[in-house]
Amino acid sequence: MSDRVGVIIDDGCHTFHFRSTFKDRISKLYFQDGPVAKVGINGVQAPEVLECIADYLREVSKPPHNSRETSIAITKIEEAVLWLDKRTADRKERGVEGTSKP
Repeated sequence: MSDRVGVIIDDGCHTFHFRSTFKDRISKLYFQDGPVAKVGINGVQAPEVLECIADYLREVSKPPHNSRETSIAITKIEEAVLWLDKRTADRKERGVEGTSKP
């Protein structure tokens, strides 16, 4: 984690507060807490956040600011999204998607 940003985990794993030393900004990130079918949408899913990060990196790494390292990071993020999508597809196939069942 950058020394310019502090992260406070608010409730164990669903709410994160990011405090920046730049103009003392605070951002909050709320992850889904509970099955959507049961509690509705109350936060973001991990693949959504990863896709935002990949989009951001693509945008800021356009030539002449592109680098091998950033390209690899984007590829790894895209790979992570694919694995999470596979997990979701597997859960749907087993009939447990949208529940807390493993």
